[in-house]
Amino acid sequence: MKLLAPISLILLLATAMAGCSGTTQPAIATSSPALTSSPAPTPLPTATPLPAPSPSPTPTPTPKVVSNPLVAVGTSDDQELSEILATAMDAMEGLESVHFNFEAEVSMDSDGLVATIPLRVEGDYLAPDRLQAKIAISLGFIALEMEMINIGTKAYITDPQTGLWEETDGNALGTVNPSEFTGLSTTAHSLKLTMQGEETLDNGTRLMHLVGLTTALPDGDGSTPDLKTNIYIGIDDSLVHMVMMEGAIPLNSDALAGVVPGLPIPTGGVDGSTSITMVVTFSAFNEPLVIEPPAPK
Repeated sequence: MKLLAPISLILLLATAMAGCSGTTQPAIATSSPALTSSPAPTPLPTATPLPAPSPSPTPTPTPKVVSNPLVAVGTSDDQELSEILATAMDAMEGLESVHFNFEAEVSMDSDGLVATIPLRVEGDYLAPDRLQAKIAISLGFIALEMEMINIGTKAYITDPQTGLWEETDGNALGTVNPSEFTGLSTTAHSLKLTMQGEETLDNGTRLMHLVGLTTALPDGDGSTPDLKTNIYIGIDDSLVHMVMMEGAIPLNSDALAGVVPGLPIPTGGVDGSTSITMVVTFSAFNEPLVIEPPAPK
């Protein structure tokens, strides 16, 4: 499965929207991708039925990164850096559990009209096929907040109006893995990588800071996006701790699909530009975790 998992959640969300009325919920605030200090997040509790719409998930502050450009990691060769990133992606794929926080904002400019879509997904993954998350998305005229649980071929999602759990039909994510949560599963091999040096999280975790420039879409039509991706990989564990992506791509479905597969943004064949800001952080690697279906009513 090559879809970016947090984005794939939106496919479930979109399906749920089809059965809901057009009641507008309060708009969600767009979170700043600025790095801030925070303690390590804890796993979500076992899901239970909700009698009312869930409150907006409180975003987990991004861990503070302290730059130390004087410390060299020891390589600047593009091939070696590609191997480091490939090793990190393999390590993410092999995780038993992880907590993730995904925040993104997509802005589209066409004929002078600008539409901005903020999205926030925070949750936990448990191998091989369990995931729970809180989702907040704004489509301009309507804002939705919901929770979802995915267990193998079954998926459960809360109604955005009532907060009650519903089992969806044919929309389960199936087998996923955390490497897909990074946003790099389809683009890692095409990035032009450079090493920025060693940096340190406020909890003492030492990181390699790589910067990747996207010069071509892996399966696109020749469109050339202008994306910069900051990738933070643990020196001691070879795991991806944070990914920050920003830049512009052409406003067409092929270009969007190459960067954020499955994102349900209607382009309508209109030419223009799209800017993307995305921050994904990971924590609680391989910590004990239980994800169960919602309790029966």
